[in-house]
Amino acid sequence: MSRRKRLDREGLEIYLYNLLLLYRPLLRISGLIIFLYAVATLNFYPLGSLIAVVVASFLLLLTFSHTLTLRVARFGAWLGTLREKE
Repeated sequence: MSRRKRLDREGLEIYLYNLLLLYRPLLRISGLIIFLYAVATLNFYPLGSLIAVVVASFLLLLTFSHTLTLRVARFGAWLGTLREKE
């Protein structure tokens, strides 16, 4: 990997990490809303509620765990730099 690509990926990783930390309260509120929706519709839509619980738990874990936030930022930076620039 060239040095420039590595610097681009690290810069994007830092940007995504700070962006996730900035929007942490919004992610926490949306995770709680999705979780409450899943609990309310558990009897009517069991599969949809389980999927909503998984999404809500991921959002809530993202707000409480810095390690997960860093790994998601690294994954996003890796996805963002997969395509080569011309």
